[in-house]
Amino acid sequence: MTIHTHLGSDRLVNAIEVYRPHRGVEVVLDGTDLFGLPAHIVIERIASIAEVEEEERGCSIVAPSILVALWRPFVSASEFDEQGYFFQSVLVARPGYYD
Repeated sequence: MTIHTHLGSDRLVNAIEVYRPHRGVEVVLDGTDLFGLPAHIVIERIASIAEVEEEERGCSIVAPSILVALWRPFVSASEFDEQGYFFQSVLVARPGYYD
């Protein structure tokens, strides 16, 4: 698993991005395993708790009210296309990041 921090102009961390681990680690939001479940299920579950905006033809999903964004390089309906079937990264930000 890789974790990347984003610094704001004030040199404080304003977002943390986590990349999909190969195995053994769950990244969970409100009971939803963001990397272990298919992307379409993750989208449905996040949409049940927050407004979701689709960007990049479904590759990027943003829930600005809870300051979360998920990304995958392409969209696939096949579980054999792992990179498009599951999200590959999640970004969690502090208030103001999307402004």
